[in-house]
Amino acid sequence: MITNPEKRTRVLNLLAIADEYVILDDTIVSRARMFKKAGIRTLDALHLALAESVDAALLPQMTKLSK
Repeated sequence: MITNPEKRTRVLNLLAIADEYVILDDTIVSRARMFKKAGIRTLDALHLALAESVDAALLPQMTKLSK
């Protein structure tokens, strides 16, 4: 549960425009761990694994990886 009202509003706004929801499963977690072992930060690794699981070409957050 998100207790911070500002953060909760931001999350709800993002959810309202989402085309798809991804359920985090063991396969995604395992893939994220592989990315992390390759030197990618934890949240970036998880984001990449989630994007990969739905064949996303690029998610907006992913642009930070190239900087």
